[in-house]
Amino acid sequence: MTKRRGRGEGSFYYDDTKELWVGVVDLPPDGTGRRRRKYVRAKKKQDVVKRVDTIKSDLAKGQVVPDERRTTADFLRWWCREVLPGSVKESTAQDYIWVLETYVIPAIGRHRLVKLTPDHVHAMLRSMEQRGLSPRTRRLTRTILRRALTTAERFGHVARNVASLTEPPKVGSTKLDDSLTLDQAKAVLEVAQADRFAAMAEIVLALGLRKGEVLALRWDDLDFEHGTITVNGTMKSRKGGGWYVDLPKTKKSERVLPMVSRVQAALSHRRTIQDGERDRAGAEWQEHGFVFTTRSGTPVNEWNAYRWWQRLTVKAGIGPRRFHASRHTTATLLHEQGVPLEVISALLGHASLSITADIYTDIGLKAKREAAERIGAALE
Repeated sequence: MTKRRGRGEGSFYYDDTKELWVGVVDLPPDGTGRRRRKYVRAKKKQDVVKRVDTIKSDLAKGQVVPDERRTTADFLRWWCREVLPGSVKESTAQDYIWVLETYVIPAIGRHRLVKLTPDHVHAMLRSMEQRGLSPRTRRLTRTILRRALTTAERFGHVARNVASLTEPPKVGSTKLDDSLTLDQAKAVLEVAQADRFAAMAEIVLALGLRKGEVLALRWDDLDFEHGTITVNGTMKSRKGGGWYVDLPKTKKSERVLPMVSRVQAALSHRRTIQDGERDRAGAEWQEHGFVFTTRSGTPVNEWNAYRWWQRLTVKAGIGPRRFHASRHTTATLLHEQGVPLEVISALLGHASLSITADIYTDIGLKAKREAAERIGAALE
């Protein structure tokens, strides 16, 4: 038999099947207007009354009462829709969503958000490690989850950020062992001379532009009179198709670079090649103003640029190399030539000098050998 609540006590009843007292508190509706209720259960009625009074007091103070039915997956998808847009670049938001849907939600999405623990996050990261995923991928996954749970904590949906309580995976140093030597860089430029994108090879090796930066270059960014190249965007591909020019990676990535003589000559030749392609394409040509385009005028896909670079390095007898290796090559060769780190940093568009120092101060065996030989000569 269900016992009725006393006058002024609120919504209380006794559950015969579970032999527990139950208290019910109406909560403010969620973002969709759905009615929400909080259920409190205990063996003693006075315990239920006390907890219900606490919840009502919290509501009166404007505090949020967590929805115990909400899963981690529900919250993360809400965060991706309502919080993430505008807080990061579009391409970054796409990457965040992909990481959450690929790694986080399949692993811990089923758990209630309020019941999520550091053990759950640790088990997810450990499973990723056992599957062979890199430390960088695991660290990024934890970082994104921690950022989302920071919102949950701030909004009162959870009492603590469990991702921040886990140990971040250790990440090794930046991969530099696929940088080209001076002779290898010359070999790549040699085989690129007959290529329609010879100017791209000249730019990335001489100036260290990122792949997206060089693909986003427009003719309006080139000043042949004053000999400068303005970097102010990066080419991005949308998942599912399409492209767009995003803001540079960092504020320092927006930079004006010198158009050295061989780069200027290569770009002039590139314009001649593109004019011919435009004439041959006729009505099929789509004008976007980019320096490097397909034969119909559309932007070059990032993946196609990657494969183009690998074909060059293979043809040069070096073997397949990452496109980003061209950027490391520029910095390495400049460092070995004694160019100051602050100049290298400005040329590459690093966010700070410390990034350049962390990556490149431990390279250049030739410079180290010369320095050691000078000491040896002095000691003699």
